[in-house]
Amino acid sequence: MGVGVSGRDRGYGFEDDLRAIGATDPSEELAEFLRQARLVDFSLSEARTRLVAIDSYRIEMLEFMADYDLIIGPAMPTAAKPHGHGLVEIDDFSHMMVHNLTGWPAAVVRCGTSAEGLPVGVQIAARPWDDATALAVASHLEHVFGGWRPPPVVTNGVVAVG
Repeated sequence: MGVGVSGRDRGYGFEDDLRAIGATDPSEELAEFLRQARLVDFSLSEARTRLVAIDSYRIEMLEFMADYDLIIGPAMPTAAKPHGHGLVEIDDFSHMMVHNLTGWPAAVVRCGTSAEGLPVGVQIAARPWDDATALAVASHLEHVFGGWRPPPVVTNGVVAVG
Protein backbone atom coordinates (compact mmCIF):
# COMPACT_ATOMS: atom_id res chain seq x y z
CA MET A 1 0.00 0.00 0.00
CA GLY A 2 1.37 3.42 -0.91
CA VAL A 3 2.04 6.43 1.24
CA GLY A 4 -0.87 8.87 1.46
CA VAL A 5 -0.86 12.60 0.91
CA SER A 6 0.11 13.15 4.54
CA GLY A 7 3.23 10.97 4.12
CA ARG A 8 1.91 8.46 6.61
CA ASP A 9 2.09 4.78 5.80
CA ARG A 10 -0.16 3.32 8.54
CA GLY A 11 2.60 0.95 9.61
CA TYR A 12 3.18 -0.68 6.22
CA GLY A 13 6.76 0.63 6.11
CA PHE A 14 7.44 -0.94 9.51
CA GLU A 15 5.95 -4.20 8.26
CA ASP A 16 8.23 -4.03 5.20
CA ASP A 17 11.22 -3.55 7.52
CA LEU A 18 10.18 -6.63 9.52
CA ARG A 19 9.92 -8.72 6.35
CA ALA A 20 13.34 -7.46 5.23
CA ILE A 21 14.93 -8.95 8.35
CA GLY A 22 12.94 -12.17 8.08
CA ALA A 23 10.47 -11.45 10.89
CA THR A 24 7.34 -12.93 9.33
CA ASP A 25 5.55 -14.25 12.42
CA PRO A 26 4.98 -11.27 14.76
CA SER A 27 4.03 -11.71 18.40
CA GLU A 28 0.40 -11.19 19.38
CA GLU A 29 1.27 -7.76 20.75
CA LEU A 30 3.12 -6.66 17.60
CA ALA A 31 0.31 -7.97 15.38
CA GLU A 32 -2.15 -5.91 17.46
CA PHE A 33 0.11 -2.86 17.17
CA LEU A 34 0.18 -3.22 13.38
CA ARG A 35 -3.59 -3.73 13.30
CA GLN A 36 -4.11 -0.54 15.28
CA ALA A 37 -1.60 1.32 13.10
CA ARG A 38 -3.94 0.68 10.15
CA LEU A 39 -6.69 2.56 11.99
CA VAL A 40 -4.74 5.78 12.56
CA ASP A 41 -2.30 7.93 10.62
CA PHE A 42 1.00 6.31 11.57
CA SER A 43 4.35 6.93 9.94
CA LEU A 44 7.89 5.66 10.33
CA SER A 45 9.07 9.21 10.94
CA GLU A 46 6.64 9.42 13.86
CA ALA A 47 7.95 6.08 15.14
CA ARG A 48 11.53 7.38 14.91
CA THR A 49 10.53 10.52 16.84
CA ARG A 50 9.04 8.35 19.56
CA LEU A 51 12.19 6.20 19.72
CA VAL A 52 14.28 9.34 20.25
CA ALA A 53 11.91 10.34 23.08
CA ILE A 54 12.33 6.88 24.63
CA ASP A 55 16.12 7.26 24.50
CA SER A 56 15.82 10.65 26.21
CA TYR A 57 13.64 9.04 28.89
CA ARG A 58 16.25 6.31 29.42
CA ILE A 59 18.96 8.93 29.93
CA GLU A 60 16.80 10.79 32.47
CA MET A 61 16.06 7.55 34.33
CA LEU A 62 19.74 6.62 34.40
CA GLU A 63 20.55 10.00 35.94
CA PHE A 64 17.72 9.58 38.47
CA MET A 65 18.88 6.08 39.44
CA ALA A 66 22.44 7.25 40.18
CA ASP A 67 21.52 7.42 43.88
CA TYR A 68 19.28 4.32 44.04
CA ASP A 69 19.70 0.60 43.59
CA LEU A 70 16.14 -0.08 42.57
CA ILE A 71 12.56 1.10 42.44
CA ILE A 72 9.78 -0.86 44.12
CA GLY A 73 6.22 -0.07 43.16
CA PRO A 74 2.89 -1.57 42.17
CA ALA A 75 2.85 -3.81 39.14
CA MET A 76 -0.66 -2.67 38.29
CA PRO A 77 -3.14 -0.18 39.77
CA THR A 78 -5.49 -3.08 40.54
CA ALA A 79 -5.32 -6.74 41.45
CA ALA A 80 -4.57 -9.19 38.62
CA LYS A 81 -6.82 -9.24 35.57
CA PRO A 82 -7.92 -12.32 33.65
CA HIS A 83 -5.62 -13.36 30.79
CA GLY A 84 -6.21 -11.56 27.50
CA HIS A 85 -7.15 -8.19 28.98
CA GLY A 86 -3.76 -6.56 28.35
CA LEU A 87 -4.55 -5.12 24.96
CA VAL A 88 -8.06 -4.07 25.98
CA GLU A 89 -7.24 -2.27 29.23
CA ILE A 90 -3.81 -0.85 28.41
CA ASP A 91 -3.96 1.78 31.19
CA ASP A 92 -3.72 -1.03 33.73
CA PHE A 93 -0.18 -1.69 32.55
CA SER A 94 1.08 1.89 32.82
CA HIS A 95 3.00 1.09 36.01
CA MET A 96 5.04 -1.54 34.16
CA MET A 97 5.43 0.28 30.85
CA VAL A 98 7.61 3.00 32.35
CA HIS A 99 10.20 0.35 33.24
CA ASN A 100 9.71 -1.61 30.02
CA LEU A 101 10.82 1.51 28.16
CA THR A 102 14.17 1.48 29.95
CA GLY A 103 14.85 -2.15 29.10
CA TRP A 104 16.32 -2.60 32.56
CA PRO A 105 15.94 -5.73 34.67
CA ALA A 106 12.68 -6.00 36.55
CA ALA A 107 10.69 -8.66 38.34
CA VAL A 108 7.13 -8.89 39.58
CA VAL A 109 6.17 -10.92 42.64
CA ARG A 110 2.93 -11.53 44.48
CA CYS A 111 2.95 -9.58 47.73
CA GLY A 112 -0.70 -9.72 48.62
CA THR A 113 -4.18 -10.90 47.75
CA SER A 114 -7.24 -8.79 46.97
CA ALA A 115 -10.56 -9.24 48.77
CA GLU A 116 -11.65 -11.22 45.70
CA GLY A 117 -8.75 -13.64 46.13
CA LEU A 118 -6.72 -12.28 43.19
CA PRO A 119 -2.96 -11.71 43.43
CA VAL A 120 -1.57 -8.22 43.98
CA GLY A 121 1.89 -7.79 42.50
CA VAL A 122 4.85 -5.59 43.32
CA GLN A 123 7.42 -4.69 40.68
CA ILE A 124 11.11 -4.40 41.42
CA ALA A 125 13.11 -2.50 38.77
CA ALA A 126 16.89 -2.26 39.02
CA ARG A 127 19.57 -0.28 37.22
CA PRO A 128 21.00 -1.57 33.93
CA TRP A 129 22.92 -4.84 34.19
CA ASP A 130 21.94 -5.24 37.86
CA ASP A 131 19.71 -8.28 37.42
CA ALA A 132 21.13 -9.85 40.59
CA THR A 133 19.77 -7.05 42.80
CA ALA A 134 16.29 -7.19 41.26
CA LEU A 135 16.19 -10.98 41.60
CA ALA A 136 17.53 -10.97 45.18
CA VAL A 137 14.91 -8.46 46.33
CA ALA A 138 12.18 -10.32 44.43
CA SER A 139 13.23 -13.58 46.09
CA HIS A 140 13.21 -11.95 49.53
CA LEU A 141 9.75 -10.40 49.02
CA GLU A 142 8.43 -13.68 47.67
CA HIS A 143 9.69 -15.45 50.79
CA VAL A 144 8.27 -12.83 53.18
CA PHE A 145 4.84 -12.64 51.51
CA GLY A 146 4.33 -16.34 50.80
CA GLY A 147 5.20 -16.52 47.13
CA TRP A 148 3.11 -17.76 44.26
CA ARG A 149 -0.30 -19.24 44.97
CA PRO A 150 -2.70 -20.70 42.44
CA PRO A 151 -5.33 -18.15 41.45
CA PRO A 152 -8.99 -18.78 42.20
CA VAL A 153 -11.23 -20.32 39.59
CA VAL A 154 -13.08 -17.72 37.51
CA THR A 155 -16.31 -18.79 35.85
CA ASN A 156 -18.25 -16.35 33.66
CA GLY A 157 -16.37 -13.44 35.19
CA VAL A 158 -17.17 -14.50 38.78
CA VAL A 159 -14.32 -15.43 41.13
CA ALA A 160 -14.91 -18.56 43.19
CA VAL A 161 -13.56 -17.70 46.64
CA GLY A 162 -13.02 -20.28 49.21
